[in-house]
Amino acid sequence: MEDEGARHFTTEVNAFEVLVAAYAGGKLDPRRLTKTVGLLGRLHVLPLDRAGALEAAEISGKLRAAGRTVGVLDILTAGIARASGCDSIVTRDKHFRRIPGIRMETY
Repeated sequence: MEDEGARHFTTEVNAFEVLVAAYAGGKLDPRRLTKTVGLLGRLHVLPLDRAGALEAAEISGKLRAAGRTVGVLDILTAGIARASGCDSIVTRDKHFRRIPGIRMETY
């Protein structure tokens, strides 16, 4: 049973990623959009603000210096998470294992 006091978070970057699916094939799928907006409405969505951008820039710089690459959306997500005090991300995207200061949990 789910903890009633639990808060579930995502980021605006992740919101963008799931909203794109409502336009698959270049055409709006109104049902998919409605479902996606409903899902996002049940989550606390962390914004991309200056603190998140600074964290993401630091992550990007360190990864580049180490010769490691991670997609920009993943770096932005990690920057937002770190700036918001989150130290873990639930994902299946293994790229997050390369990002310092973020623990990856799978589902």
